[in-house]
Amino acid sequence: MKQARHFRVIGTLDGAGGLRAGKVTITPDGFFKVRPRFRKRVYELPLSAVADMVCKRTIIAELHAKRAEKRKRRGRR
Repeated sequence: MKQARHFRVIGTLDGAGGLRAGKVTITPDGFFKVRPRFRKRVYELPLSAVADMVCKRTIIAELHAKRAEKRKRRGRR
């Protein structure tokens, strides 16, 4: 039987002002859980939702980079 995978992370996990340590757990049934250190709250999403967010953020970042490059080229002419 597969077991859940745990990872230690550091980030602005619960928006409590600055970096915070926490634990990410990926369960075999397809859930992504984040628990900030010293907190009881666990944030949970299906892995499909996490994958959607990663794809959307990457696409948006690429579009912004292309637009910035285009503005930079136009400004030089």
